Amino acid sequence: MVGRVICQSGTRRHPSSNKVDIFCKPPRVRPEEIAVDNEGWATRHVVAQMKRTDRDKDWPIVQGLGQQLWERGQAIGLLHLTEFQSLTEAWLMASTQEKEQLSRRRPLLHALDASPPLEKIDFERLLSIERLIWERVNEHRQGNYTRAWKDFYRRWRGEDGWHWPTDEQWWLQHRHLMKAVHQHGLPPNPLAGIPSEELVSAALREVVKIAAATQNELARVLPPVDELLP
Repeated sequence: MVGRVICQSGTRRHPSSNKVDIFCKPPRVRPEEIAVDNEGWATRHVVAQMKRTDRDKDWPIVQGLGQQLWERGQAIGLLHLTEFQSLTEAWLMASTQEKEQLSRRRPLLHALDASPPLEKIDFERLLSIERLIWERVNEHRQGNYTRAWKDFYRRWRGEDGWHWPTDEQWWLQHRHLMKAVHQHGLPPNPLAGIPSEELVSAALREVVKIAAATQNELARVLPPVDELLP
């Protein structure tokens, strides 16, 4: 385990309860950037990258974490800000070196230096296309994991006397699961053998259809492949 991610998940019965997600290989996070704070929780930068999914509810979290990073003096928050006003204000305050470094990871940032400046509606369109790229890439990435799990689960359920989950202690359940993984062939990396460029290209074709994005627009916002699928 490299870190923990915590989020509030209060209910009427347990208003202050927490949910903890444990990741060994957090998605969309470069290996060299996997980091935890002093208490072992995943950093804001790590969580913001993990939240670039195809779920609407995740994107306000990305913006919020980006804002928190920027307010704490961490320029890397520019990678995560998704609202026009906060992004433009932060960009004006960033140093030349920070702009150069971060725009290599997020090409959209170059549009903030456009001359003449882009109108808000035009820049927000670029933001929406950028987000759609992340969403569709994640859809293709996650699809491979989902299919691998379903295939494994069908084989596992075919065992005589199969029952899951059990009422045993967690470590015993984990031992049973690991045994099944080895017996029924759940691949450790469903993306192995699939070029990242292939997944990104498939996603871009969908972005063009969904958003009527032009090649020029794609070129302005498309993150590097190793950013989308590190």
